Amino acid sequence: MKILNAADAMNLVPDGATVLVDGSGGGVNEPAALLAGAEASFLSSGRPRDLTLVHVSGMGDGHGGGIDRFSHQGMVRRVIGGHWGWTPREGWIGMRARAVVSPRSMVSLWMVGREEVPERSAEISVMEAFGDAVVPGESSAVGMGLHPFRDPAVTEDFAAVSLPIDVSQFHRYAVRWNADSAEFFVDGDLIRSCRRPPSYPMQIMLAVFDFPEESNGDDSAAVPCLIVDYLRGYAS
Repeated sequence: MKILNAADAMNLVPDGATVLVDGSGGGVNEPAALLAGAEASFLSSGRPRDLTLVHVSGMGDGHGGGIDRFSHQGMVRRVIGGHWGWTPREGWIGMRARAVVSPRSMVSLWMVGREEVPERSAEISVMEAFGDAVVPGESSAVGMGLHPFRDPAVTEDFAAVSLPIDVSQFHRYAVRWNADSAEFFVDGDLIRSCRRPPSYPMQIMLAVFDFPEESNGDDSAAVPCLIVDYLRGYAS
């Protein structure tokens, strides 16, 4: 058996090959060393090029990691992705859901560009609920707004707004957006408005996150959950 470093391994990939990348966005089971090796090989030699890239989940992190490393001109000819069934440019997205979170977990609904070019990477965060920002029975901080990542046309505009709601009960979270503005709603009430959100195709993400490093030592049995009654949307 021969052991190769990541760059040498990717040098074995021919031009025009089909590359399947496993894992998920944010570094979950992501072959980070191999992805970095592929990028290093292309930048130093121009190979491999004209790849067909296949991924089953959102793999970019908006900071140059994940399959962001394949976003160099000429490196990829075609992308087949599991999140691209419906990618609206503008419209309305709404969810009715409740969350079970602890101080070490969060839930989120967001949209992000497909990153077919690096600049199309901005995010519209419809809702984020962190367990450490919940006052049981009194209030919850709900995050919403824009993250530009590598899109110079979008301005960072995100805030976690304290609301008199209990996220463990069902609530409605929504965004209505077009090229001029994004309006964020909770239970039908307008909470925030941001100017000039991204206006390119956006893929929709819904996730539960657990951060073991944030454990207080007495929460090993805590299991975060997001119970969704519906997720709806339309493109305008």
